[in-house]
Amino acid sequence: MYEGLCSERNRLRDARSSFSRQLGPLPVVAGISTGTIAVFARHVHTSWLLWVALGLLAVLVVVSILYSSVPAYRQIRARKETGWRERLVSRHGACLAAEAAERGLQIEDLLAPADWYRAMIELEREIYGRRARERSPLFVRPRRGAENLQDALDSERAGLYAVQFLFGLVIVALALTELIG
Repeated sequence: MYEGLCSERNRLRDARSSFSRQLGPLPVVAGISTGTIAVFARHVHTSWLLWVALGLLAVLVVVSILYSSVPAYRQIRARKETGWRERLVSRHGACLAAEAAERGLQIEDLLAPADWYRAMIELEREIYGRRARERSPLFVRPRRGAENLQDALDSERAGLYAVQFLFGLVIVALALTELIG
């Protein structure tokens, strides 16, 4: 069971990285495209569309930054471990916690194997998210305080879709600057 939870956690971490990895390059490519059209276009027929593209580029950069600010796995895990360790101390006693501290260990290092597995399963479920989701929402606002990996993944995925949509609008506006007129 524990290995299955760790595998699922790693799957979500990998999925998050594939979404978040794209949030940075898209604004750069859109900026290069906009700059190229602005500098090298000889006869921009509709300059207001170029300003629209620049405005969309600014929005795209802001959206990308907002959705890139979702906490990393290590931050989510650290937040969850704090409450989890407090529950371990209350469950297994302050004496065990004191012994662990005295020996330079964590309290979970002194647990019996069955108790260790139960504790680690509890932690993994906290990190992953208590409820499995059948479908992720299409739009999720940026979550700087994502509570678990599912929330973080949903936020980054929605951010990537928003950035891709804005990128498409920038390209359309740039194309129209040359075509309309």
